[in-house]
Amino acid sequence: MSTLPAPEPPPDELPEATADPAGWSQRQRIGLVLLLTVLAVVLTYQWWQREPYQGVTASAQTLEPLPQQIDPNTESVESLSRLPGIGTHWAQKIVNFREQQLQAGRQPPIFNRPDDLKAIPGLPGKAIDHAAYFMRFPDTTWQQTPTGLKLPATLPDATPRHQDQD
Repeated sequence: MSTLPAPEPPPDELPEATADPAGWSQRQRIGLVLLLTVLAVVLTYQWWQREPYQGVTASAQTLEPLPQQIDPNTESVESLSRLPGIGTHWAQKIVNFREQQLQAGRQPPIFNRPDDLKAIPGLPGKAIDHAAYFMRFPDTTWQQTPTGLKLPATLPDATPRHQDQD
């Protein structure tokens, strides 16, 4: 007597596959885990390589105020690093860029106006905007205030005017 195999159950009675409630397959879950792992590694590396905080420290509190505006064409890293938004990292980049340009045969001054600092790779525009007020450049046709607004040559009279009521 030969035995016949058991008949297969109808499709509506099949056991449910073990699936993620969100509908993700095993391959998708593995891909997501790998992607998140790579992202975590990259972010950890970026955090590890970051510049140290350049806020006010105990040694920075002892610095004398700047006696005058600083010329980025002649000043040292130490002087440039005291400018707001610059710090030692960008001050060193400014000096290195200036020296590279001079070695390449460019005639001084390298920086004639604040916009010339934008030629330094990676230097943020906001850092230039913050520091430009404290810098001196050969080209005096530009004018900037601490707020970045251009002021009129004469300011209006600030005296309040009262109308006489009769």
